[in-house]
Amino acid sequence: MHEETKAFSPGRPADIRRFVELCAKHGMYVSLRVGPFCNGECINGGLPQYLHDQGVKVRTNDPRYFDYVRKWYREVDNR
Repeated sequence: MHEETKAFSPGRPADIRRFVELCAKHGMYVSLRVGPFCNGECINGGLPQYLHDQGVKVRTNDPRYFDYVRKWYREVDNR
């Protein structure tokens, strides 16, 4: 699942529930890293560029950052 320009893009790679169900069916364990900061190899640590462009202080107590984090977790939970 990827959030681009404040809109979550659905699609096959975003079908987290199906992926976990398939793993369980085949006796595999899953360890999800849902972020919001989970991919240090990517630019901005995997966080959207627009957060930085708007001056959001990521990985801090910035209320704007937590608004985006809550939105992200709600979307992950819905899937």
